[in-house]
Amino acid sequence: MTRSGASDGGRSPDGTGGDVFLGPNALIIGDDATQINNYYVSPQPPEGFVQIGVIPREADHFQFRTAIDDLDVALSRGDAAVLCQVVSGIGGVGKTQIAAHYARHRRDARDVDLLLWVNARSRDAIISAYVQAGRRMACVTSNDVEEAAQEFLTCLETTDRRWLIVLDDLADPGDLRRLWPPRHPAGRVLVTTRRRDSVLTGTGRQVITVGLFSPEQATAYLAATLAAHRRDDDPEQMRGLAEDLGHLPLALAQAAAYLMDRGLDCSAYRRRLRDSPLTLREVLPEDSSLPDEQLATVAATWSLSIELADRLAPAGLARPMLELAGLLDANGIPVAVLTCPATLAYLSAQRDPAVRAAADPPVPDDRDLTADDARDALRCLYRLHLVDIASGAADEIVRVHGLIQRATRDQLATDRLDRAVQAASEALLEVWPATGQFADDEAFRVNATALSANAGARLWALDAHRVLVRTGHSLGEARFLASAVAHWEQTRHASEENLGADHRETWAVRYHLALAQWTAGDHATALSSLADLLADQIRVVGTEHPRTSVTRTRLAELRGQSGDQAGAIRDFEALLADQVRTLGTDHLQTVATRRRLAIWRWTAGHRADAVRILRAVLTDQERLLGSDDRATQATRRLLTEWRVWAESPPDTAETETLPRTETKRRNRRTVRRSKARTLRLAAGGRAPTPDETRWRARELVASLKELLAEQLRALGADHPEVLATRAQLAARQWQAGDRAGALNTTEESLAEQSRVLGPEHADTLATRRRLAKRLWEDGRRTDALAALKDLHALQVHMLGSDHVDPMNTHRQLIEWQWQIGNRGGAVQATETLLAKQRRLLGPDHADVMATRRRLAQWQGQLGNPERAVELLEELLAQQLRTLGPSHPRTRVTRRQLAQWRKAAGDLAGALNDTEALLAEQVRVLGPEHPDTVQTRRHADALRKDLGR
Repeated sequence: MTRSGASDGGRSPDGTGGDVFLGPNALIIGDDATQINNYYVSPQPPEGFVQIGVIPREADHFQFRTAIDDLDVALSRGDAAVLCQVVSGIGGVGKTQIAAHYARHRRDARDVDLLLWVNARSRDAIISAYVQAGRRMACVTSNDVEEAAQEFLTCLETTDRRWLIVLDDLADPGDLRRLWPPRHPAGRVLVTTRRRDSVLTGTGRQVITVGLFSPEQATAYLAATLAAHRRDDDPEQMRGLAEDLGHLPLALAQAAAYLMDRGLDCSAYRRRLRDSPLTLREVLPEDSSLPDEQLATVAATWSLSIELADRLAPAGLARPMLELAGLLDANGIPVAVLTCPATLAYLSAQRDPAVRAAADPPVPDDRDLTADDARDALRCLYRLHLVDIASGAADEIVRVHGLIQRATRDQLATDRLDRAVQAASEALLEVWPATGQFADDEAFRVNATALSANAGARLWALDAHRVLVRTGHSLGEARFLASAVAHWEQTRHASEENLGADHRETWAVRYHLALAQWTAGDHATALSSLADLLADQIRVVGTEHPRTSVTRTRLAELRGQSGDQAGAIRDFEALLADQVRTLGTDHLQTVATRRRLAIWRWTAGHRADAVRILRAVLTDQERLLGSDDRATQATRRLLTEWRVWAESPPDTAETETLPRTETKRRNRRTVRRSKARTLRLAAGGRAPTPDETRWRARELVASLKELLAEQLRALGADHPEVLATRAQLAARQWQAGDRAGALNTTEESLAEQSRVLGPEHADTLATRRRLAKRLWEDGRRTDALAALKDLHALQVHMLGSDHVDPMNTHRQLIEWQWQIGNRGGAVQATETLLAKQRRLLGPDHADVMATRRRLAQWQGQLGNPERAVELLEELLAQQLRTLGPSHPRTRVTRRQLAQWRKAAGDLAGALNDTEALLAEQVRVLGPEHPDTVQTRRHADALRKDLGR
């Protein structure tokens, strides 16, 4: 076989330059003549074959797509119900190349007698192609083009010839009104379009969506293109460039042409694409150098789509909507962000008056936009494949290709970009939940990070950086402790650079950084950070400034919590003196400081003095706030407890004692539940004995019952403090050994909270969890399991199964399954839970690490120490990276790892872990600490076993 047209160099009769197949009845108008690798265009066509229109030539280094197979199957299966295939996708994804590949294949296989290729960018172009084809087939007689087009369609409906009509790049489905080719067993229709209007999915039509290149296809395309020009490049850089360009075929082709034209390698091009201020038009080829006979650059391709979307109803909203979406996360923007009042205000202000006036009917100027208008604007963008809308964890999310985002941002003038950044920040903050809900917060955190990356210094210049502060709080609420510290450190540097070291916002960021360090367990650094901040505030605004007072209060609290109770008392006494002098004794801040001072004096063992101060505080709160205020009620409840704890218990011999095992078990449980509270209530930091705890709990039950009766009379059953007192009463009844009374009170508390707060309120759910645990500890395990399963079902219904709260409840259910003897099932369920937590929370989340630790212990106890070692090694690596070697949890992991290494027979490894633990304990706890001494004994025993 020879290349088509090679025998005589024939040209088409209309002079288009296409090849002519020589045959008695064969006429081909405008076919392509050149193929890659000298591939011939076609064998000799069958007698009577007609092709009209130019099929685009195959792109260099064409990559086969799965959509081609889908298309071939769909159009070849002979299904009379579906004779029209609509190939839909984002501009530049390769729809035309796929259609051309299919049309060429059908022609070469002699499966069609008539092939019509139509550039369907307007109704006039479609009609013109129909009329031309009808005249070539001698089935059109009318001089009116509309009537002639209908005659051609009638001819298609009545002919027995096989035909294929390709309507390429359909701009507006409305242009095909009364021009859709007829449904005919011998006919096939193929439409390529950026649109996905509902009319395209009508009877007899099937949509095939074309996606991006796969990472492998994108890299292979770049490699083949460079190799064809005797260019070689780093495969890793080619993969990175493919990812930078979002695996978009058109962008890859144009980028390859650009870097070959400029003599760049992939690494240099990536730097130019990422770091330079050039627009997308400037780092992809100009129109004159486009590869593969492409007609427009990436940016120009999408500009047309944006214009079309902006003209769709509601007119003028699609473009400003895409401007906001272009600043946020390409992989998922909550629809709520793009439909909230802040977004509506931006859409209204940036709506193009000319587009609005040209709408049919014209849009009135005074109509306020609604969330439905915003959703309609998103649908306009969706119809043009400029965004995708999918279901997320909690709501719909919007996805935008990264290059579309960049092309949109490039078109924005500076002042309009500033307004978009401001609006995007306000929209995120407006919709971001006030309290941490993991499934929602994760999406908001990612979008805030994207906004910061896209806006840069503008975020600070526009005072729109509050979204970064909310991100830091969200990370802390979700217990991503190391990430929270890193975020606050990064935000501090950015604040100092953009606002200055002594700016009030920088101080606020430094304050939050110190709290994040404390929460992450780095207490020494947190105290140092707060002390440095306080010194700067005193230097700039003085000791009496409100911001200085806040820092002084927090520093004193953290000093006390770190064990320096005397330091906390000194700090609060100094702060109180300054507040009395500047604010007066009746100022609420002064009263609050007196209350804190009383608490720390009690903790330090000065009980009588603490009670005296707290009584005075209660008197002042009743006078200033009223007896019904929550702060007053909280002080009254605390004073009630102190009065009991300040009394001396009867002689231990006279009190009813519990069996030894029960006493030890309950004491461990009490300390585990509330160590901080026990230490605060104990004299001089001494933990109370079980008998003291039991006796005082009985006394507190009586006092709390009196307080509850008084509150019911004064405040009513629905008051929040009444609900809090009833919950406290149940806890003290349980502690006093009155399990039946505690369970009754807990059930009453649950009923009241469900009625007043609702069954889905956080406090109600917490009480439901406490009830399940108390039932379990009371031995009513069937009831406890049922109660916890009910809680889990309710949480899944409210939050979804991927939310952190139902996952924690599920973890508790698994633990109880282990305790009742279903150990194999518990381990299997924990493996599944761990995989889910890692996927949703990330490997460094505290819950993930806790589950890994529990799973390791269980695997070891089931006789699989090797699996326990594997899990603990992963856990230790995470903790060393996120918590550091001195954190208590890291030290616990080292000890457990040594234990299971020894059980697995790896004595040398166990010794290494034990020696590493010993070094940390000597440094952190000191050489004489009981834990250090015990670890030293373990190390000596291991050395002896190893003969060292």
